[in-house]
Amino acid sequence: MGWILRFINNIKKRVNERTFCNLSVEECEKAEKIILRKVQRECFEKNRNLSMQTYLDPDDLLRVKTRIIQRKDQESFRYPILLPSKHHVVDKLIFEKHVELCHAGILVLMSTLREEYWIIKSRKTIRQVIRNCLRCKRFSIHPLQSISAPLPEDRIREAQVFEVIGVDLCGPLF
Repeated sequence: MGWILRFINNIKKRVNERTFCNLSVEECEKAEKIILRKVQRECFEKNRNLSMQTYLDPDDLLRVKTRIIQRKDQESFRYPILLPSKHHVVDKLIFEKHVELCHAGILVLMSTLREEYWIIKSRKTIRQVIRNCLRCKRFSIHPLQSISAPLPEDRIREAQVFEVIGVDLCGPLF
């Protein structure tokens, strides 16, 4: 989205005023806000009566009023951006943060995301995204448990000492 915005701005400018370098931080943040605004309009336009206290910020993003508004901290932490649980952009955002945090678990990922975003049903959504991560799935596989065979009759029945013996043909194994 950032490159699209750059292209639109370059078309409007003269040839010698165009920018060709990498995207700046401002351009990336602007693109992110546009995408988040579109996600919110798709999901929350019909359902404006949420049970949470929300407000529209100057960037036209829906933010949640948390109980820690008196704390002197970043505004994105005190007023996180409200996001739905069932949207592919939210899934991509969670997965990107999951990979960025070296495939962290649910609690670490949830606390990191809560610094900027308030995702409805976040634990369930994060668990679902982590469950679909191939690398995490590969390293969390448990080995198959084989069912042990029943013991032979000679080892079960009562017998005198050395009445039933077995011969080890391999010798001692060290």
